[in-house]
Amino acid sequence: MKERNLMDSHTHPAHTSTRYRHDHRHPLISIIVVVHNAEEHISSFLTQLAALTYTNYECIIIADHCTDNTLALIKNHPMYTQQTNTIRILNSTTPGVSHAREQATLKSSGDWIWFVDVDDTFEENILTEFAHLHNLYPSATLLHLGAEHTFPNKAPQPVETPWPSRTVPFYSLRKTADTTTHFVPSTKTSNLLSHILNGHIRGYLWNKLIPGPQLRALATEGFYHSTTQNDFNLLISFLQAHPTATVAYNPTIYYHYIHHPKQLSTTAGTHTVDNTLQCIQRVLALPNIPTQPAHLINNFLLWAGIIPCTNTLLDHAAKEHSQEKAHQHYQRARQLKTQLNYSPTRQSLLHFLKNHPLRISIHALIHRILFTQPQPGIGLKLYTRLKG
Repeated sequence: MKERNLMDSHTHPAHTSTRYRHDHRHPLISIIVVVHNAEEHISSFLTQLAALTYTNYECIIIADHCTDNTLALIKNHPMYTQQTNTIRILNSTTPGVSHAREQATLKSSGDWIWFVDVDDTFEENILTEFAHLHNLYPSATLLHLGAEHTFPNKAPQPVETPWPSRTVPFYSLRKTADTTTHFVPSTKTSNLLSHILNGHIRGYLWNKLIPGPQLRALATEGFYHSTTQNDFNLLISFLQAHPTATVAYNPTIYYHYIHHPKQLSTTAGTHTVDNTLQCIQRVLALPNIPTQPAHLINNFLLWAGIIPCTNTLLDHAAKEHSQEKAHQHYQRARQLKTQLNYSPTRQSLLHFLKNHPLRISIHALIHRILFTQPQPGIGLKLYTRLKG
């Protein structure tokens, strides 16, 4: 496959960009970033924005009730002062990231929309690769690049596992010693729902492009709002409206999701379990679900429901000072199998762990506690001991 040069002669930084607007080969990409008291990260984000090799984009920064100097730092940054036609600043009228994204989406004009977190990092050619993927597979209704979790004092971990299907050559524009990566789907585009059920695509938005017109139509009706799982809920809403959506994928890592010590997701309460279960119910209500194989449904319930919810509940059980509350968390963890109407065998769970190596030690521990420990007290003591 011959590599296509999307940028032609336009390889200059974004701050001197030429706007192609809705040129098919150079689609306009709307970058939407929600900021809430982000003065610690906003300068770094704008510097990354200025370094992007792809120039046909607009950036909408929407402030979610900031009370610090975030907005002042944006307005004084060279990237903003020199490119007021590239960056727009909006103020969200309703608190919450989902409401802010909804309002920014309605104000966007891009052919594609990219939701990015202000405190993460990404490769300077990430949008170039997205556009390259769009040109290679123009029928795809969602574009997807590889991403990784980055932890303090810990090796990065991939966000999703590679799709286990036939590999064909894929030529990347990323400038590395070996420019050949692999385009994994066995066809030019693959069914989005099946990959979500398999766990190959998780409910994150920052390594995906969603078509602008379709997303603006969803925003007009109103996004699904929740206190957590906003990314996954938006992806589910997209699938509800487009049940036969297809995805094009390049597994090369271009986005780095940074886990900060004070991050909300690391301290979220057990309400995250309720929101996760709501997401699962929404997926199981999708129009195409009845046609999906049973093993895909079981796989989804395991990776999306039992494992993360159990992990959250056991984590809170280990931290509780009250033995009674700890036992309540633990008991609910054991009841998840019944709530999700799912009873995996030891063999199927071990098969899942073998093919999904992310956080393998926690998965194995949950397996021991939920499915092999005869006495609840033993499992809780084991978990508490390992956590400590």
